[in-house]
Amino acid sequence: MLLAAILFTAQTWAQDECGYVPDEAYIATWKNKNSIQNKRLKFLKEYSIKDVQKMKEIKYIDGRFKPVMLKSSDIEGEGVEGDLFNGVRRTIPVVAHIVRRSNNTGGLSRANLDASIARANNFYASSNMRFVLCEVKYINSDNIYNHSFSHLSETNSNANASFNKLTTTTRNVSRKLNIYFVPNSTTSWTWRPLIDTRRQHIMMKNSHATNESTLSHEIGHWFDLFHTHNGGDELVNGSNCSTAGDFVCDTAADPNLSGKVNGTTCAYTGSAGVVDANGHTYSPDPRNMMSYSTKPCRDRFSGGQIYRMQSAYLGMNTDRGYTFSFCFTIIKPIWVVGTWTNKDLKTRGITKIIVSDKGKKIQTFGKCHPNDCDWKTVPLKKSGSIYKATYEQGFATKKLSISQSGTNGMKVVVDVDYHDNRQDRRDTYYMKKSKNLILNPGILQPGILRPVLINPDGQ
Repeated sequence: MLLAAILFTAQTWAQDECGYVPDEAYIATWKNKNSIQNKRLKFLKEYSIKDVQKMKEIKYIDGRFKPVMLKSSDIEGEGVEGDLFNGVRRTIPVVAHIVRRSNNTGGLSRANLDASIARANNFYASSNMRFVLCEVKYINSDNIYNHSFSHLSETNSNANASFNKLTTTTRNVSRKLNIYFVPNSTTSWTWRPLIDTRRQHIMMKNSHATNESTLSHEIGHWFDLFHTHNGGDELVNGSNCSTAGDFVCDTAADPNLSGKVNGTTCAYTGSAGVVDANGHTYSPDPRNMMSYSTKPCRDRFSGGQIYRMQSAYLGMNTDRGYTFSFCFTIIKPIWVVGTWTNKDLKTRGITKIIVSDKGKKIQTFGKCHPNDCDWKTVPLKKSGSIYKATYEQGFATKKLSISQSGTNGMKVVVDVDYHDNRQDRRDTYYMKKSKNLILNPGILQPGILRPVLINPDGQ
């Protein structure tokens, strides 16, 4: 597709609803059974949704799809990007860009931002997704603050297009979901998946961010969902569901619910005269997140929509040119670091070991009366999976070999080389880690999120 193509067209009802309208070329893509999007979705539907949720990525090689499954280390939160999956939900790392005045006033409040993210997490739990706010970046500019954004301006040559006005190619944080919150806009919108560095963000009108469901609605578009009324040509009997409407067959045909839902009961109030091409009366779902129902009523996705969002997530590298990375670099904790005590409380040998300095130092204590003897601190060196240390104690040289024992244990083998007439010997001890751990400085514990608040000049 040419970058100059217009991705959005006007819809009279969309001004205060949503500015997302897929271009005709992309609609044709979903109508084509041989498109990579349709092939990928068909491939995923051969698996249960639980198995799909265990996939880390899908690669398309030589005309075939190959799933990359999550490893146990990913699920446990180890490794650089382990926390992208916590064993329950995929993590979507979010960077919020909040437009304020030049004097740092105005803009969406942090409380409203947090509440909006929390609502999204509630709605997307069934879709195996969680949203983590990595950074809050402020754009302090009267010029941008007072500008009125419009989805109708989103063309390459228009200086008022959001990607030009906000210089998104410079501001966007790579491999994150970048969301811009602006005070003045005709509506909120998202781009469908495509490889274009300027169009990799969501635009949110502040008043929309504070309602019950618009942010979650826009995120649905990010993950390749259409409006349930898309095109308005789906038949009530579902016979054309794969090539009309939202192309998801388990969502009901929808004539566009804007102004047609009771805000209290969430019941469809459309006129009986509103029928499809066969003359059948519509029976849409006012609770579907991707409809134009009233904001408080939208609270669910269909199973087919969840499959399609999973497909968009797993196909990001193909569709958008990148995959997500977590907010922080997670360094795998060094298992040996900490305080260890002998499992045998009656031992006559080593009673306690303290490993510090990222596994480079060891302090050992032996059984003595009335207090344990401090063997002092010596260097600890790693050789493969084994840690080694040597103690010169005058009457003997003691060489320690330390390895993991089970999930949370330590095995210590001590070779004693006596310098007198005593027989050399080998002793083995089994240790357990004390509750009072010595943590490596700068290492984040898996599962603990530490968002960073960044406040640049924004100019």
